[in-house]
Amino acid sequence: MSIRGFQRVFQGCVGEGELAEITGDVTKSDLHAAAQLARRNKLFSVFFRTAARSAQNLEEFEDLAKADAKRAFEYNSSHIVSISRLSKILDQAELPYFFYKGPLSQKRLHNSFFMRASADIDVLVAPNAYALASRLLRDNGLKLPVALDRFWWWGVLGEQHFLLPEGVGSLDLHRKLQQPGAPAPKYPGRFLSCREKMSLGQGAVWVPSLIHSSLISAMNLVKGVQHKEPSGAHGYDLLQAMQLLETQGRLALWQEATLQGLESTLAFALIASNSAFGLAPDKVLVKRFPVFAAMDVGRLLLEPDHPEMSGVKRRTVLSALCGKKPSYFWESSYWLTSEFLRRLKI
Repeated sequence: MSIRGFQRVFQGCVGEGELAEITGDVTKSDLHAAAQLARRNKLFSVFFRTAARSAQNLEEFEDLAKADAKRAFEYNSSHIVSISRLSKILDQAELPYFFYKGPLSQKRLHNSFFMRASADIDVLVAPNAYALASRLLRDNGLKLPVALDRFWWWGVLGEQHFLLPEGVGSLDLHRKLQQPGAPAPKYPGRFLSCREKMSLGQGAVWVPSLIHSSLISAMNLVKGVQHKEPSGAHGYDLLQAMQLLETQGRLALWQEATLQGLESTLAFALIASNSAFGLAPDKVLVKRFPVFAAMDVGRLLLEPDHPEMSGVKRRTVLSALCGKKPSYFWESSYWLTSEFLRRLKI
C-alpha cells in the first residue's frame, strides 16, 4: 500500500511547516488508501473530517465513522469515570502519579475526550511507590492476571495491566516510561515533579506538563516503530503538541529532550511525523540527523510491516537513536536481556 494517498488527504491538517510537494488531486484510490492507513493508525475520525475538504463523496465511509465514534465514546467515557475514581484513591494515599495518553491527553491536545478509542488507562507512579500503588488498586477491585504477576513485567518492562471492575479495558500501572529497545529518559523523576493539574468534572487530576507529554508521544512513537505497530496517532499528537507550544515552549522542549538523552528520539519522531502527514522536511533536523531521513521514516511510522521496510531492523533504529557505540551496546544488551527473561517466563 502506498502512503501517497494518506499524505494527500492529511497534508496540512496539522503542523506548521511547509507542505511537501505532493501534486495532483485527491482521487478515489487515494481516499481508500488513506482510509485503510487511518484505521490502522487509529486516526479514522481525523481522516473522515479531513477528507471532507477534498469534495469527495464519503458516503461509503459513514458507517465506519459512526462505529468509530461510538466506540470512542463508550470506551473513553468509561475510562473517564474510572480515572476520576482512581485519582481520588491515589491522592488520598499521597502518591506521586499522573495519568497520561488516553482521553485526558486527547482533550488537552485536540479539545475532545473522544477523538479515538483508548483501550486502556495509563498511570505513572514513582518507582518507590509502585508496590503501594499496586496494593491500592487490588484493594479497590482491580485484578492482576496471574500471567502478568512476574518480574519481567514489573521489573523489566516496568508496567502491569490491571483489569478494571467497571467498564472496558485495563489500567496500566507504570513505573517506567520506555521499554527495552529504545532510549529511556535519564531523569524520569522530572516528569512527575513537573506534573500539572487538569480539571475533570467537579475535581482535578494530575497529568504531565505539555513538554513532558510531547516527549512521551515521541517515546511511544519510537516504541511503536520498534514493535512494528502503526503509530500515526502518536505522530499526530506530537505535531499538535508542537503547535500548542509557543516558541519558548519548543526551546524548552528541546532543552529537556537533550537533558533526558532523548534528543534523537524527538528528532526521529518529528522527522517521521512530518513525512507521514505531508509536511516538508525540517532542513535543520534533517541536516543534524541525516540517518533518519534516509530510512523513509514516514512509511516506517504508518506501515512498518510494508515489504520495503523489511530491511529496517529493530537494531537499525536503535543504533541510529543511540548514535554513540557505548550507548548502543548498553541499550542493545538491555533489550537482549529483556528478551531472554521474557522467554524464560521469569
